[in-house]
Amino acid sequence: MSDPKAEQLVDALTRLLRPQLSKSPELREVCAALGQWLIQEAQLSAAAAGSVQNRTSPEAQPALGAAEPTGQTTSQAPTQATPPAATPTASGQRVVTGPSVIRGPVQPVSSATVPLKIGDTLVHVPVEGTTLEIGRARQAAQESLARSEPVAVERTVLDLALIVRRSRLKAESCRLYIQKRSAGTPEEEVELKRRMDEQIATAKSMPNCFLWVFWRERTQPDDDALRRIALCYDALATCTDLARRSDELSGGGGRRTDDEPAILAMLAEASSALRIALQDSWLVEDDRDQMETHLWLRQETAQRRIFISRHMAIDDPADPAGAASLIERAVAARGALEDQANKSKLVREQLNKVRYHARQIVSAKGADCDPHWRNISSAVRVLRDLGVPGTDDRIAEHLGAQAAELLPDGALPDVRESLSSALESALAQDQDSGGTDDPAVERTYSERVLQVRSWLRGRRMVLIGGEPRPRAILKLKAAFELGELDWVHLSEHGTGSPMRGPIERSDTALVVVIIKLTGHLHADEARDYAGRADKPVVLLKSGYSVEQIANAAVEQVSDRFAMSANQT
Repeated sequence: MSDPKAEQLVDALTRLLRPQLSKSPELREVCAALGQWLIQEAQLSAAAAGSVQNRTSPEAQPALGAAEPTGQTTSQAPTQATPPAATPTASGQRVVTGPSVIRGPVQPVSSATVPLKIGDTLVHVPVEGTTLEIGRARQAAQESLARSEPVAVERTVLDLALIVRRSRLKAESCRLYIQKRSAGTPEEEVELKRRMDEQIATAKSMPNCFLWVFWRERTQPDDDALRRIALCYDALATCTDLARRSDELSGGGGRRTDDEPAILAMLAEASSALRIALQDSWLVEDDRDQMETHLWLRQETAQRRIFISRHMAIDDPADPAGAASLIERAVAARGALEDQANKSKLVREQLNKVRYHARQIVSAKGADCDPHWRNISSAVRVLRDLGVPGTDDRIAEHLGAQAAELLPDGALPDVRESLSSALESALAQDQDSGGTDDPAVERTYSERVLQVRSWLRGRRMVLIGGEPRPRAILKLKAAFELGELDWVHLSEHGTGSPMRGPIERSDTALVVVIIKLTGHLHADEARDYAGRADKPVVLLKSGYSVEQIANAAVEQVSDRFAMSANQT
């Protein structure tokens, strides 16, 4: 092949196909069929060209009335068959015709397209042949597509901060050009020229930044159009910077903000408005910042599974006249975003304060820790003012069960009141953490748990203090094989009468009082009710996990259960 362009084409195709051919047997089969078709087409073209030449050449025309040859002598070599030519029929198909040496039934030739995957690209290749051949080619292509491994599409990372800088610079250039038009004195023109040179130098320092309004060989839009375009550039920069800040606060792809859909919708509106405004300019291609922002939006909304209902399609344009209002909305959203970020920072600071003082309490084993408890109480009050209630699990997690168990009974009543919910949640951590929530799953318990189980199996336990927790109820019932568990919740300064009924039930076998979550007054009432009903009472000084209840029961009331066993 002597044509340099044809040689370059063959070289490029070779580099493209060779790595894929080495990986895919199906692709090799399709390419082989394609090659056969190309050879056939070349032969058909050569035959057609030869027949035309024979008809037009005087030497090739037989004399009028001359007889055609009827055969060959045995000394002559067999005549090579002329490549088959295709003749159109009335049905539109082409029938292979040729010299008389071809034997066998004549097969119709059809044309069709076969999908061929080359790398990441799917192309439709025209092929010709018999119906059977085309069917085989299509089957091989479909098998290749079905078996091909999905190609991972690399996510494009766009520098949003760069788009912000370029857009703001373009807005400034439009306004500067308006000033240049109205310059009245030579001194003013010199100053404006200096500023233009500075902006051009700044643009050259950025990648792909073109200040088209300074292009001398084009007629620029009128002043009103330039002001509108400048405002749309400002809107794009403001909304892009808002989206960038939102992603920054979310950790670059971690937990997203609740305002993210609205923020991306504003960016879509800004991009669309700029595209419409630039129709008044001489630009024949999309502005790079507008185009890249739109492509980034399409990628990110698909990745984040966010639907934007407006201004993402060409036939749903945004009005450039709304750019000023859009900027106001974006600025307000930015302020709310920053307020939320500052609030989150303060919350983290107060939670860390709780954790620090809780660790100091644990290290000192509760001795002389009143200042630490007051600092924790102060932090919890600040958190409440920030909208984080005392029942928030984060406070209990930072406080921890070890520190909660070390709060002295009866001491610091104001601290105990402010930390009541946090103490309850912290003490429940031992109960709620670890193991499984499924009571059907067998767990390994200590000998004391098994001993208490033998006392309580099928009977009722009454638990007093704190708020009922479904997970804890399931675990306690499974561990001790209880028939029922009544968890009585008492308000801090309310009456203790709600616990009287459950305690006095005939099937109640044990009354458990969580002192830190009940208070001494209610604890005394519980002991009084239990004494009248002749029910054993266990006082828990810390948490209420299965092991803690079992240990307290063995240490405090084992003699009562032993006495009951002897009586039976």
